[in-house]
Amino acid sequence: MARYGNRRVALLRSVKLEGSWRMCVPHVDTKGRVSSELVKVKGKRLTVSPEAPSRWYLSWYEAGRKKWQKVSGNSLTDAINERTRKEAALVSRMDGTPLPNFAKPERRTVQDFTDQFLVDLKLTTPSADGLALYNAVIETFLKVTPTFPEEITVTDVLRFVNACRKQGLSDRTVYNRYVALGTVLRAAGVDLKKVVPKRQQPTFTTEEPEPYTHEEMEAFFKVVDDPYYKLVFETLLKTGMRYRELNHLEWKDVNLDAKTFRIGEKVELGFRPKKRKGRTVSLVDDLCVKLKAWREQNPKTRFVFGTSKDKPDNHWLEGVKKYAKKAGFDPEGWRLHRFRATYCTWALESGISLVTLMSQTGHTDLKSVMRYLKGAQKDKVQQQLNSVFANAKF
Repeated sequence: MARYGNRRVALLRSVKLEGSWRMCVPHVDTKGRVSSELVKVKGKRLTVSPEAPSRWYLSWYEAGRKKWQKVSGNSLTDAINERTRKEAALVSRMDGTPLPNFAKPERRTVQDFTDQFLVDLKLTTPSADGLALYNAVIETFLKVTPTFPEEITVTDVLRFVNACRKQGLSDRTVYNRYVALGTVLRAAGVDLKKVVPKRQQPTFTTEEPEPYTHEEMEAFFKVVDDPYYKLVFETLLKTGMRYRELNHLEWKDVNLDAKTFRIGEKVELGFRPKKRKGRTVSLVDDLCVKLKAWREQNPKTRFVFGTSKDKPDNHWLEGVKKYAKKAGFDPEGWRLHRFRATYCTWALESGISLVTLMSQTGHTDLKSVMRYLKGAQKDKVQQQLNSVFANAKF
């Protein structure tokens, strides 16, 4: 309850519980914020959905007598605004204080906040992927959210999560979009962690890296008859680069004499390295020879592997699946990122140190690279375990 002089106005909420209307006291935290979900009934705290049928009332004492007034609106915001006006009116009546001019502020909608969020985001020059992510998140959420941010409930967020799953997104992608939604809602003053209980938050299971085998790579490259795709896939395999790092690579980033690629930020293209960490990638000799020949064939292009209009090419996944099918594999399991997983696994199998691999691939977390080490040691561990039980007589 807020205080004006010695005048106090309480907020009460009448909620329909088990078919009967019950007068409840809404929970107020230590900062004076009134909860839209927690109420007290006969000393017991209950959780009530903001969408449950309810009515708000004001209560105060005047000349020793308790007074009541029904709030004209049905939302918590309406109740808080009307309480503020009533408190000011009581103080004015008591000591002659001029009544403040309570011009009703225009309520900002979720749409207002998300529009402003995108405007601010663009000013920070985000990557194209980041901008696309937030656009997708906002578009999906606006279809299931109420009009005003203070009315957002756990049900609305769960509808958003369900809508993402209906789009066929993986658990990992759904989780990423949920985290992105939290960033968007913070701009509207909504803390997603307080809205959604931990047990109801989306999760995902971290899968082990799945590299291609040597046999798969031999069969795959055998059927790739397009020189462009063949060199693209070979470069992905032999450098461990992420596909967006390679499809944004320009010839100015290439030093074939030093046998290196330089990966850095390209603001004008909306590209940033992961975690904004640039690096230099070392090239193997035979790949350098092929890239020199490729440059001689394309002496005026800006991008190493661009489109016919010399733009970043975003269609490599289609090529991977096409040639995987041609080689007799199920194309569903073939992805561009598996070339990176294969590079890491094969490099560790050959004895390259974790630190060297991290500098080459741009990993900043040792735990991430250790996942590849497990796969690289799989056959060795198998042999060691076989020797352990080789003399068992049962």
